[in-house]
Parts: sequence; C-alpha cells; structure tokens
Amino acid sequence: MAKVVKKLQDNWKKLVLFSGASAYGVKYATNKYEELDIRRQYCKKAQAYGQQCLYPNENPRKVTVFLNPAANNRKCTQLFDKNAAPLFHLAGLDVTVIKTEREGQAKAYMDVIGLEDTDAIVVAGGDGTVAEVMTGLLRRKDQDFVKRISIGILPLGETNSLARSIFSDTASQVRWICESALAVVEGLKRPIDLMAITGNEGKTVYAASSIQWSHFRDAETTKSKYWYFGPLKHRWTYVWATVKKWPPELKARLSYILPCSGCSKCETPPPPEEKKQRGWLSFLLPPPKKKEPVKDYAHIINEECGVEHKLDVNTSELTVLSSNLLEKQLS
Repeated sequence: MAKVVKKLQDNWKKLVLFSGASAYGVKYATNKYEELDIRRQYCKKAQAYGQQCLYPNENPRKVTVFLNPAANNRKCTQLFDKNAAPLFHLAGLDVTVIKTEREGQAKAYMDVIGLEDTDAIVVAGGDGTVAEVMTGLLRRKDQDFVKRISIGILPLGETNSLARSIFSDTASQVRWICESALAVVEGLKRPIDLMAITGNEGKTVYAASSIQWSHFRDAETTKSKYWYFGPLKHRWTYVWATVKKWPPELKARLSYILPCSGCSKCETPPPPEEKKQRGWLSFLLPPPKKKEPVKDYAHIINEECGVEHKLDVNTSELTVLSSNLLEKQLS
C-alpha cells in the first residue's frame, strides 16, 4: 500500500489529468444516456398517435418544415434529424422538409404555399427564421389562409426567445426540442401577439419577440466578415464597432398609445338582437340556449384611449419587448 501511495505522490500530475479526464468522461456518458432516455420517452408518446386508425376518407396530416441549415452554427439539421424528425414520422405525419439556402427564401415560399399543400407550417430555426416566416405570411393577400394555418416552432437556432416564452422547461435542449415537436403532433395551439414595424420606406415586417436597436446589434450583421479571426471574430466585431462609433449613443423620439381594456371610443357596440318568432312546433323542441351577456362599453369612458404620447430618449440601446416575452418575465 505504501508503494502505491508513493507512486501516486511521484506522479501527481498524471493523477490529476487522469482524474479530470475520467470525471469528464463519466459526465459525458451520463448526459448522453439521459438524452437517449428522453428521446425514448417522447418516441413512445408519438408512437401512440401513429397507432390511431384513420377513417377511409381521411388523409394523414401534412406538415411542411422550413429548416434553416445555417442556424446555430450549422447544427440545426443534426438537431432536427435526431430529436424532432423521429417523432413526426412515428406519429404518422406526412412531413415535407424545405431547407432554405439564402435569407428571404422562406418568406418567398409563404406567397405560394396553400392549404392543399399543408395543414401546418413548422419553423425549425431561431427567432430570425420565425420572423421571416411570419412576415411572409402576413404579407399575403389571401388572409383566409393566414387565419386557417397553424405555425409550429422548433427551437433549433442560436436565439429562441419566442419558443422560450411558450415552453417552460428549457433546461435540457433535447427535452425542449422534443416537447416542441410533440406539441406539433398533438396540435396544441395558443395565440400570440405580433409587432408590425413600418419604416419610411419599404414593406412592413413583423416580429413576435422583440425589436432591438443599437450599434452593437448592427455589428452582429458584420461579424461574418471577420472570419479570419477564428474564435475571436465575435469579440473583434464588438471592439471594432466600439472604436468606429464612440460614444455608442442613440437619439430617438418615441410615439406610443397606452393600452385600453375597452371603452366607448374603441369598442364597437354590438348589433341589436333580432327576436325570432317560434313556430307552432316549437313546444316540441328544447328551448334555445341563453347567450352570454355582452359587456356594454357605451358608458365606460377612458380619456387616455387613443391619446398619442411622445418621449425623447437618449440611450446606447433601445429594446421593445412584445407581450409574449413580457408575460414570461413577469411570471
């Protein structure tokens, strides 16, 4: 025993290195096993949907996935194939995957896709891909399609603010993606708010998470130019942006209207109810259900409704959050 202790004392550097490598290996293997177990659990849930019988005149649900291969440092395709795609196929969905090759391609697809092509649209990417798809949809002239189509989100991008506000369990990336894919399988829906951004020139764009304006945000679009800096390209981008635009000061005038919960100005009075005469056979039929009373806003007065307020700001960064993210932060 003394020889063993002596040997370890003489080679303590190797011991530390071996212990660190062993601890890392054990942790890596444990994480991989947990991820496999998570995938197995969600595959069983998806398989239960796939085993349900269809009627003779019923077709499988069609899902069109718009996948951005460049998202998340080009890890998007691998994450989709390992975590989301198996659930879709086990559930019996008719899946069509469209891999975008350039910016704006998903937006262009929204003009030509129809209800005969798909029952739902799934966005596999980050906030940028989500905003692109929503902008393309809301620019369509056929608004009936927009009202009838559902959009699913798979958090496969580098920034997934909207998906983070929808799904609460985001600690494990694998569980987060599987939970999002299963929500598409189950057809779970919830409404969200959108922001419309209209400039002095150009078309309106839409966002569901936030609007950010700063010199550092502008620098994000140029970081690919400094690829020759390798892993330091992100830091160099911000350093160079600071040198070029110092001090990083923004001046703006904000114009806003406070929200109103409903008053005589903004709410349209309901049309008067027409009393229908019942025939002589009406006594054989059950009485009609009583309608829920409609709130009368005619006597509610809100002096601030529709009043435009202006505010001059001087800041280094301006961020406007949508209600989707704001509710998540307040909860």
